[in-house]
Amino acid sequence: MKTSSFTAIALCAALLVAGTTSALVTNDYFFSASYTVLQFVVLATAWNVLGGFTGYVNFGTAAFWGISRCGCAASSSPSPRWRSPKCSSPSW
Repeated sequence: MKTSSFTAIALCAALLVAGTTSALVTNDYFFSASYTVLQFVVLATAWNVLGGFTGYVNFGTAAFWGISRCGCAASSSPSPRWRSPKCSSPSW
């Protein structure tokens, strides 16, 4: 089975289940509980994307980005000897 056809079938099935459930169940607690479960599913998926197979979360790119922003802010100070032509004004 091709991936696109499987995705289409899974999406149709999910919409059918969601539509049937919302028509048959009128209890607000059910929607609140299912929303909480979906939040945890999204959180677990995001952690899986960040952690990967090894479980190591790479914050190196964020650290280098932060260091470069601090350097850019420092180089765009009012003092003319530190002014850099690439980042002449801070973006905050």
